[in-house]
Amino acid sequence: MLNPELKKRVDTILADTSLGELAKWKNACNLLLAEGVIYKQKIQVQEMMVHPQNRGGTMIQVYNMHLKGKRIIERGFDASLLAASTCFEVSPEERNKTYQIQANKKIHEAHQDFFAVCSGHERFLSVSSSHVSQFLKALQQGCKSPEDSLVDPRTGRMNMSSFRDNEMLAACADGWVWYVIPWYVEVPQSVCLHCFA
Repeated sequence: MLNPELKKRVDTILADTSLGELAKWKNACNLLLAEGVIYKQKIQVQEMMVHPQNRGGTMIQVYNMHLKGKRIIERGFDASLLAASTCFEVSPEERNKTYQIQANKKIHEAHQDFFAVCSGHERFLSVSSSHVSQFLKALQQGCKSPEDSLVDPRTGRMNMSSFRDNEMLAACADGWVWYVIPWYVEVPQSVCLHCFA
């Protein structure tokens, strides 16, 4: 839980009607980063799930994920566009962790061919860059795609060796730097920042 004084400062930022939602998030993020609450870390896509409250609880749209992946491949991957990627730590509390994992497993069950398998060992939950991270995870796992141009005709699946974009392949292999919000920030009586990410 955030200390009361810091929580009050964040609440003041979030209540500022002169700021748009993105400006609120950036100001709150900068404050929490300066105070050592949130941190930056390079994270690989296989360590990432989607936060159950992402996009108001819809989490991710699998067909849009593949469409976005197709557009990225057509235009070229630009890792600089991922500079504001934000995620939460997976909760260490067993009940919450189970809920977070099961929410992601339900997406896979509904879209087994197109969405990567959740191992249950992931450590982070995206609240931005979710479609990109999950597309790259699906690419890594050789999932099928509803976008024919992404599929290797020999296997009917996506195949990393079919793509030559070195920046995208590096993001698949090595990940990129994310803003990480500690799990305890979203416990009751703390600040709900994923609403602004």
